[in-house]
Amino acid sequence: MLQTELLNKLIEDSYEFARNQLLTPSNLGLLKSGSKKLLVGYLEQINLNELVNISTRDEYDDWFDNTLLPIHMDLFNIYQKSLNVTQDNPYTYSARILTQYIKTLCFRTWLYDDYEIYLDILHPMLTNNFLESFPELQIKKVKEISGRSEYYNVIEFYRDMIEQDKNDKNEALIGLEMCKDF
Repeated sequence: MLQTELLNKLIEDSYEFARNQLLTPSNLGLLKSGSKKLLVGYLEQINLNELVNISTRDEYDDWFDNTLLPIHMDLFNIYQKSLNVTQDNPYTYSARILTQYIKTLCFRTWLYDDYEIYLDILHPMLTNNFLESFPELQIKKVKEISGRSEYYNVIEFYRDMIEQDKNDKNEALIGLEMCKDF
C-alpha cells in the first residue's frame, strides 16, 4: 500500500534529518577530517525502536549505557587525537553526541510525541557551557568527566534541578541550548 511506503519514507527522512543536525562545526571539529560520513553511518546503527517503550529514568539510563558503549567504540577511532579521548570512557564526547541525537529526534521530529516524558528522562546535552554554568559540579569541560559515576552525578544534579520550581540555582538552564550545538 502506498501509504505504508510513504510513512516508512517519512520515518527514514526524519532519522536522516536528525543525523544531519549533528553535522555542526562544533561536532565535526571533534572528528578527524573526512569523518562526516562515518559519524552518520554510526548513528544509523543505533536501535531507536526501543526508545518508544521507555518511560522511566532507570529504563532510559540502562538503554543509554547499552547504546553508548558500542557507538563510543566506533567514534573513538575518528576523534581528533588532540582531544585525548580514552577508549574506556564513553561519557565525554560520545555521550554528548548520542544525547544530542536523541534530543533532536525526540523534540524536533514527530516520531516521539510524548515530550513531557522525554524532558524528564533524557539527559541534558553536556557541553562546556552547561558545565561552566554550574560551578558546584566542579567540572568545567566535557573532557574532564572521568567516567560513568561522575557523568551520572551531573545527570542527577540536572534531574534534581528540573524537579524544582524556578529559582536562582536552576534558572541558568533556561538560557542553555537543550539539543543543538554550535
